[in-house]
Amino acid sequence: MRKLSGQSMVEYTIVTAAFVTGLLVLNDGACPDEYEDCVEYLLTVMHDNADGYSNSITALHDYGPSLPAAGRPRWDDEEVDPGSGGGGGGGAPLPEPQIGQSTLVTDDYGMIHGVLNNNNEVVSPDGFIVGIYNSVDNTFTPTDGVATGARTHEVVTDEANNVLQMQAVVDCNSDQVYGFGYKSKVSDKFVTSLNMAEADVSNYCLAPAYAVTTRTGSADGGRIVNGRYYAIGLTAVLAPVSPVGEVVYWPELNDCVAMATGWDQGIDADLSAEERYAEQLLLYGDTNPATSPYLGRLSPMGYVEQLVDGQGAWPNDCVSVRTVSAP
Repeated sequence: MRKLSGQSMVEYTIVTAAFVTGLLVLNDGACPDEYEDCVEYLLTVMHDNADGYSNSITALHDYGPSLPAAGRPRWDDEEVDPGSGGGGGGGAPLPEPQIGQSTLVTDDYGMIHGVLNNNNEVVSPDGFIVGIYNSVDNTFTPTDGVATGARTHEVVTDEANNVLQMQAVVDCNSDQVYGFGYKSKVSDKFVTSLNMAEADVSNYCLAPAYAVTTRTGSADGGRIVNGRYYAIGLTAVLAPVSPVGEVVYWPELNDCVAMATGWDQGIDADLSAEERYAEQLLLYGDTNPATSPYLGRLSPMGYVEQLVDGQGAWPNDCVSVRTVSAP
């Protein structure tokens, strides 16, 4: 958790889920020996690949000459009098850029090309068209280059097209959660996650809200904050939100899982440590939706995205409040 003043301005990329998941396993030869583990290797690769992106996408790729986006002036350009030039009345002023949903275009390995506009043009953060995205065959063609494979990701961006990670609004003393949203890296504005409405969070602190996946790997609507699981990450107003689960780290299974609050309280207290652990494993492995306390697992991709955005690492790379291990 961080105070509102010290928000990181790191500008890095999204990575694809399969790529991240593969690199988050323990180092069993899949990563170079000079790295302590695959997370360190992944962060190094992402940093090397994404360095300089915040200033210009052309620092990453040589696309040849970039063309200014027609009708999309730089936000820091001087405002032009709409009535000048004799048009007989000018026109409505251009809308101010806002925090909102955007479609991010990357290559097949997660390298960012830019944000998609309404004309299927890919625009860099500094306002230049760097290529065209074709949704029919999922390719990106640079302004002066050859088409390559591409992917799109639905993200939230600020006024300068910086990708934002979801954060929780929390009480600075008790860690009580009051909602979820996104903070601009340009204006420091904060908007709620459901309707992108601006909210005053000056009396609160912010904490990373980590994404969750289901047992099969699909997206889950919940979020993990400080080791607690919240079923819904979309909120429209600031009001107390209660967790419905705790995050448990299972060392023998190398898994970081949200389990329902009180999930193992029904186990007989007279059992031996070995018997109790066996019962806990049964609850972990229960796949019946009617009885299973298993709520979801920490998204490896979401965890790394928060890391490269400036959030600190957790022990065992698991945002948990409890460890359950074999006796």
